[in-house]
Amino acid sequence: MKARNLLVNAPLIMLSRRVADLGRFKKTMAAHRWPILGNERTCVVYKAGKVLLAFYAADGDLSPGSFVGGDGKSSFLIHNAASSIVIAVPDIRKVIDNLAKCECITADCAESLSSGGSTFSYVDDYGNSTIFWQNNQGTRARKVDPGTGDRRPIRGAARNNDQTHRLSGVHLLVADLQRSVQFYHHVLGLKLIESNRDSAMLNISTLTLTLTVEPVCGLVASLNRSQRLSGDRITFAVTDIERVVQSLLTQGITSSASIEEPLIGRRDLISDPDGRLITLWEQRDHIRSPKYYTQLGRQLVAQSEERAAELDMS
Repeated sequence: MKARNLLVNAPLIMLSRRVADLGRFKKTMAAHRWPILGNERTCVVYKAGKVLLAFYAADGDLSPGSFVGGDGKSSFLIHNAASSIVIAVPDIRKVIDNLAKCECITADCAESLSSGGSTFSYVDDYGNSTIFWQNNQGTRARKVDPGTGDRRPIRGAARNNDQTHRLSGVHLLVADLQRSVQFYHHVLGLKLIESNRDSAMLNISTLTLTLTVEPVCGLVASLNRSQRLSGDRITFAVTDIERVVQSLLTQGITSSASIEEPLIGRRDLISDPDGRLITLWEQRDHIRSPKYYTQLGRQLVAQSEERAAELDMS
């Protein structure tokens, strides 16, 4: 089936991740010396290469994901075993040392070495999974899968030769690989790099999206029922949100009831086959002055215009 190419020229501009304690999280990020671009009461935004990385406070009304601990206090069960983000770093040992200083991990933790570089997988206090990856092979490793360290050249994979913290990939567990490839490749139009029986890799703007079949039947559906698949969310910038949403609706893709117009721009939410939410965002043409946007809105506008200029030059 021919891809619809709906989001081929719609750059991915932000990945959002939910945390339970935003104040504590910001202290941990400060130890990594990662500069804050935008800071609001319920959200903090960082620059991660060509993508914004936003962390937001968990919704206090998320009752299906809450639990009461042994101390009698209510906490949030955010744990999302079906999603990992890959961050390329210039010095993975420094990342590990900083996490140990913040008492996030023990001091004896070590990275894993492979032909594709060094990796360190980490699950934070909220259950969010992150893979830190360091390129140990210079420019040759630009086409190595950052999550698996696979040495084979991968056509179309994101470059990994800069020396800053950079979002390099997103790994998702899926219940039905063929169904997910149909959605991300044939419906959204993301370029398929390679696939086999158990996984598929796609080019998603400036990074790679890896889809892997769930290791245990029913895992992804269970996480969706407890609202934990929504912990990580990607945002695409589109130029005509009505056209994109209408095209998706004709293909049976569900969206939110109506297009919202908040001070960060126009947006709508769609769901992938497993129930993950994807944000479509459009700059509000009739509000050009940055003063009308929130800090997050201003960052989204700047990031969208930067990516659009790059696409025009390519």
